[in-house]
Amino acid sequence: MMVPGLCGCLAALAMQPDTASLRHAFEENLARRLKEFGSADARTAQAARGLALFLQRKGDKPAARRALRTPFHKYDRRSPPSI
Repeated sequence: MMVPGLCGCLAALAMQPDTASLRHAFEENLARRLKEFGSADARTAQAARGLALFLQRKGDKPAARRALRTPFHKYDRRSPPSI
């Protein structure tokens, strides 16, 4: 016999989107913001931050650093953001 709380947890886990789909959605959002607003816009920075935080939580710190550098690459290449 299953515990009712356990059934709810298993159902919630089964409905979670996979990591690859989420990463793709964050990357598409950043690409759209770069194209629409350019690299100096705050909305682009927010999209880069969202992607970087997602990647950091998934354990991909090098990719997270690259995501943060994307909108700011032309401003300062000497001091990459630290995560």
